[in-house]
Amino acid sequence: LARAAVAEREATQARAEAAASAGEVATAAEARASRAEARTVAAVVESNEAGERADAMARACKEGERRAESAEVRAAGLGAQAEEARALLLAAARKVAAAEAARAEASAGLAAAGTALRGAEAAAATAYERADAMAAVAQGA
Repeated sequence: LARAAVAEREATQARAEAAASAGEVATAAEARASRAEARTVAAVVESNEAGERADAMARACKEGERRAESAEVRAAGLGAQAEEARALLLAAARKVAAAEAARAEASAGLAAAGTALRGAEAAAATAYERADAMAAVAQGA
């Protein structure tokens, strides 16, 4: 009977130790689970933040693409305006060359007219001299 009592006490003590050990194991497991849950929550938060950053980057990329397309359109318009300006400059250069040619022609015409005028003045002077000479002869006769 004493052995049974000792065995029962040992069994009770073993059960108490097992329960304490199981409690420690359960507490440790709960702590690990709690830490794992906290890491999971942190990972989810970090993932959400990364997703938000990726969305913001995608929006910025789309805005950059839109601006680049707008700049390309403006550049094409400026290119067309530059071509038009070049054509206008060429036309103006042709008009200036034509005006210079007309000026040179007019200058040559003026020189010829000046020469003709000097010739006419000389002829008129000669005619006046002859008329004076004839008048003198007529008066002397």
